[in-house]
Amino acid sequence: MLSKLSRLAIFAVIFFQIQLYASLLLQIFFFAANTYGWYAWSRVDAYHEASLKIRWMSFSKVVVTLFIAIILTLLLSFNIDKVFIFLAHVTWDIAHLLGFYLEPVQIEPDVFSFWDSTMIVLSIIAMILMTRQYAES
Repeated sequence: MLSKLSRLAIFAVIFFQIQLYASLLLQIFFFAANTYGWYAWSRVDAYHEASLKIRWMSFSKVVVTLFIAIILTLLLSFNIDKVFIFLAHVTWDIAHLLGFYLEPVQIEPDVFSFWDSTMIVLSIIAMILMTRQYAES
């Protein structure tokens, strides 16, 4: 688990340096999702069986999930730079509160905002489905 979390941190730094901000945000999400997945999958019921069972989504859930994916991809692709700049400022403020005085860097626009946004939205949806053990993930 520790090696996976370390790898996520290294990828976050790399994605920041090559201006793929959605991929950077995805690494942060993966960090949290890995921790949650470990917790959810390790739970057992009174019979010492896994409390989460592999299952299929209903057709209506698949349609709703697809609709959400399309809307979120479009919203994020037009706003990824604003979202990342906001999160970067929040991070700098938190670092200052903790006594770290980081020099703000010049943030360049995301070089592939649509594809980067598509990847982050679909990856988040897939990770959520996987942590809940849906077969479609």
